[in-house]
Amino acid sequence: MKTNDYFEKTGTEDEIENSMVENIACNKANAALLVSIIHNNEGLLSDDECFIKKTSYPLENKSSDTGVFGFMFFHQTYHINIKYTTLALICLIFDITMSQGIASFLLAIFGVDYSLVKLTDMEKCIAYKLKEARALSLTELKNSCKCSFTYNNSKCGNLNDDGNCNKWSDSEMIDKAVESLISKKVIKLKGNKYELVL
Repeated sequence: MKTNDYFEKTGTEDEIENSMVENIACNKANAALLVSIIHNNEGLLSDDECFIKKTSYPLENKSSDTGVFGFMFFHQTYHINIKYTTLALICLIFDITMSQGIASFLLAIFGVDYSLVKLTDMEKCIAYKLKEARALSLTELKNSCKCSFTYNNSKCGNLNDDGNCNKWSDSEMIDKAVESLISKKVIKLKGNKYELVL
């Protein structure tokens, strides 16, 4: 693998999950979770990445002796084209155990065994925000209190009624999380903005 390599597959959900088990996630349950997360968090994808659901209608409408038409069967296929580094970041944010292959790939490229890196809730939120925004200054990061972090169709549980996150009022907690992410080689400072290493 190279850092610009993409995971690309067209097929049924089951076929895509099986391919993910071979290349990214360590088991079928993790692969199914990964597909679900990508589907529900498409804001994490870059402009050159895609996850497209296609529905086809193979129809054999043969009439029976009673004159009743047969059933219409829907067949769903997907096309996925996502960077391995994006998939690794999603695994990191959502606590999905990666396969040995992609963990070794990340170790070789970035010098960190991401299969051993664990993120706190605040670190996950920061990584998620940086993936969505591409780069943010510390001030922009602290002002981005609106949360779009979705896990299995539900929010993280720290949101007020207005959609603001009650954890983001603690400036010191954000500072510590940013320092920790830098030490874990998940983010880096470029100029005056933070961006993801992956």
